[in-house]
This record gives sequence, C-alpha cells and structure tokens, in this order.
Amino acid sequence: SIRNSAPVSVQFGQPFGAKSASAFSMDKDLLSLSKEDLVARIRKLEQKCTQRSQASSSPGQSFRRKGKQARKFEFDKHPQRQIALKVAYFGARYNGLSASGDDDNDPSIETQLILALKRTKLIEKRDTCHVSRCGRTDAGVSAFGQVISVRVRCKQTTGKGVLPPTCVTEQDSGKPIENRPVETSEAEQIDYVGILNKVLPDDIRVLGWACVECDFSARFNCHCRTYRYFFPRSQLNIERMSDAAQRLAGEHDFRNFCYFNPDVKNYTRNIRCVGIKAARGDLSMSSDTAPGCEREMMYLEVEGNGFLYHQVLDMAVVYPGTDLL
Repeated sequence: SIRNSAPVSVQFGQPFGAKSASAFSMDKDLLSLSKEDLVARIRKLEQKCTQRSQASSSPGQSFRRKGKQARKFEFDKHPQRQIALKVAYFGARYNGLSASGDDDNDPSIETQLILALKRTKLIEKRDTCHVSRCGRTDAGVSAFGQVISVRVRCKQTTGKGVLPPTCVTEQDSGKPIENRPVETSEAEQIDYVGILNKVLPDDIRVLGWACVECDFSARFNCHCRTYRYFFPRSQLNIERMSDAAQRLAGEHDFRNFCYFNPDVKNYTRNIRCVGIKAARGDLSMSSDTAPGCEREMMYLEVEGNGFLYHQVLDMAVVYPGTDLL
C-alpha cells in the first residue's frame, strides 16, 4: 500500500553550462569595449598576475602571522654522538673530496656533506662537528667506500659515543659533564642515512653509519686504505705491468711517486699488496689476441696503511712505460 505523504518540493540547480545574469552582463560590457580598451584591460590583469607571482616566490616570504619569528634550533639541549658514515660518490662534478675552506659554494664533496648535515639540523657548524675523512680523493675521482667521522645530534642519552647536552640545569652546572645526571631512555635512533640522502645531490649517497667512540677519527684510526685506478686494457702489456707492480709492494721511500710537498718529512710508506686485475674478474691476463680485449676495463689495486699526495696516480701513470723498468 502507498501511504499519503506531504508533497516534496524539489529545487533543481542551474543546468551545466548555463550562465548567470552577472555573467551575461559582463559579456555585454566586454563586447561594448573598443580594441584599445580591451588591450589596456588585459595588460592590467597581466600586471596583477605578475605582482602576485613575484610576491609568492620572493625570498623571505613567509605565511607566518605578523610578529612571529622562526624559532631557533637549540643544539645545546640535544645530546650528540660520534658516528662513522660510509659514503659513495661520483666525483666528475667536484674538485675532490676535501673542502678548501668554509665557503658554501666550494665545489667539493665534503662541502655538500656539511651543507646536508646543517640543513637537517644534525650539526650546527663545521668547526664544532669534529669531521674527519679516511682519505682524500682528487678532482674527478669517485669513491664507493669512503668513511667520514662526524659528531651529530642524536636521541640517545647513553651508549657508545654519546655526549650529554651542554645545556644543563642550575643544580648541575658545577658538575663535570661526565658526572652530570642524564636521563636514559630507549628512544629510537635517528635515520641518518634516510635523512641525509633526501637532501644530498644524486651523485653523493650515504650507504650506512656506525656508532664509534667519542675520540674516533676516520683519518687516524684507519688501519688500511684501498685504492683502485681503472683504465682500458688497450695495447698494454698486462703481464709486465703485473710483474712491475709486485716490486712496489712492501716498505719503500716513495718520494718519486708523489707530489712534492716541503712540509712532508717522511716519504716512507708500507704497501701491503698491489696488483693488476680485470674489472669483470674472468679475463685472462695473457689473452691479448681475444676479440675486443683492448676495450676491457682493468684496474690497479693498491692497499696500504697510508699514501702520499698523488702517490696512487703517479704509480698508475708509470705502468704504460714499463718497458723502461
């Protein structure tokens, strides 16, 4: 059965594409304008659009309320931790690893890393972060296992390499830092790899990090450094080059295999092992007649506890002239 009900009033909306009375009035106004008036009106609208665009993109433009300033990050209220970063980079665009100074425009890998650490509020400034690098690389040289130690902000209050905040209460101000009470918690660790890779250039990547002691230095605590110098096989005599490489192993005076520096007093370095290897790992050293073998990539691998400036490069450059040895 159908029950009687009060009639329902339905009001339909304006059909799609229909114009309001104000829109028709605007069209009539535009049609009544001369060509010069239309051009003047268009230019006025373009000027307004340009002003709005410049205002929204101008440096220092902020949407904060008037009178409210950006809050300064207080580093002294956060604990710090000494860590070691494992970094990989392609050096084609850079003037080497080490920075030449505090200039933010310096084209070096180290500068990019410092800028990323500052931007993510992991460090305050370079002078206080105790940064140290395992080894140097020259302009255009890449690395896939560079180690850099640095002191960064952390969440932990206890653990290896952790230093308490420098900002303390009045009752603790007279105590040594190591004796001041700190709150221990199981706060989750900061994702240093993820945070830094979001702001670093695509040709610089952080591969991992590890906790180290507070006095750890990537330069002075390194036990071994390994360099690989890649080159095409071409018409080089790989067998004789490999034989010549063995003569460089051991402890020698390498003053003729480096860039002269009057400040260096000791040119003796210990080369643990050195040799020529195929990049693919399956190329026979004696297959000089194999098709396309001259295009195969080889590399000189040198392992030692330390190297002089340009030492590996100068050792590699000598090899094409092994007939003179």
